[in-house]
Amino acid sequence: MRGVSVLVLTKNEEQDLPGCLETIIGWCDDVHVYDSYSTDETVSFARSVGARVTSRRFDN
Repeated sequence: MRGVSVLVLTKNEEQDLPGCLETIIGWCDDVHVYDSYSTDETVSFARSVGARVTSRRFDN
């Protein structure tokens, strides 16, 4: 069986990220959050639910 990975792009999404991740964590094998240096709790929340977080500046 193949695993399913989900990529979520974020920047200051602490209000919307919990609902987003709640809908995908139950059926995917791993979650990757690419964050554009959020200044809120986006990154800490993502890590707290087991998402792999990469921070980088978005190109456009």
